[in-house]
Amino acid sequence: MTAERFYQKFKRDVLSLIEADRWTLDAGDVRRWLELAAKTDDVVRVAVNEA
Repeated sequence: MTAERFYQKFKRDVLSLIEADRWTLDAGDVRRWLELAAKTDDVVRVAVNEA
């Protein structure tokens, strides 16, 4: 499952940058991150293309 494979990278790339006490992310935010990550990370690219 993609979420299990990349949650640490997502946490590092996205969640660690959030400075607000309250925030929300939706599925579109996650999809955009996957698309951007796939451009620079071969492992993510393969997973996105297989999904």
